[in-house]
Amino acid sequence: MTLVLALAAAPLPAAGPIDFPTALKTRWTYHLHQEMGEGVHFGEADAKLAKGNVLDTSVVATITGVEVIGGVKYARVESLREGSRPWLTEWYASGPAGLLLAKIVDAEGGSENAMNPPQKLLLPTLQPGASWTWKDTKNPISMSIRIVGAGPMQVPAGNFQAIETAHDTALGTQGLIIHVKQKRWYTAGVGYIKQDSETRAGTRLFSHVILTLEKFEPAQ
Repeated sequence: MTLVLALAAAPLPAAGPIDFPTALKTRWTYHLHQEMGEGVHFGEADAKLAKGNVLDTSVVATITGVEVIGGVKYARVESLREGSRPWLTEWYASGPAGLLLAKIVDAEGGSENAMNPPQKLLLPTLQPGASWTWKDTKNPISMSIRIVGAGPMQVPAGNFQAIETAHDTALGTQGLIIHVKQKRWYTAGVGYIKQDSETRAGTRLFSHVILTLEKFEPAQ
């Protein structure tokens, strides 16, 4: 697998709606590579597939419906592991305000998190260096986002012009502050072609997860 990123200056979209696919039956197939930190173990199902502290598997995400949340239409994206095991369900809206994420359901963790207000993942104007913050008004979660730059990227699904964003999330839970540092690469008309996330408590690494796009199937 070859991954190449060049962050040389490149034209970015003008102000306007973000071109993130929201049509029914749009499908993304990703390769998931996960490494657990020292002393951290996979759950029972993943442990059967893992080799030591490393797991390589597939994730298929499909837009399966549209729902109205707070007066805004959101595309429901359901992700399955190993072809059939429910993993995540996420609700995305793409429009003049940018790319919004309203809710996440973690099937494996048994949690449901509604964003109050919805997270703004991308701005209508994607200029390098732009930054913004988000804070949940009902839960101890906050995020800062920054547009790093743009350039060509090669992933198994093909060659794309991608915009890199950096996300730093702080989550308070059970007396701990969990930090998630994530890089995402977005391509107009396709969505996210790669995501790289590290989850830590202080200096202790919990997990490192990389999602890489292997196939994109637009709605017919």
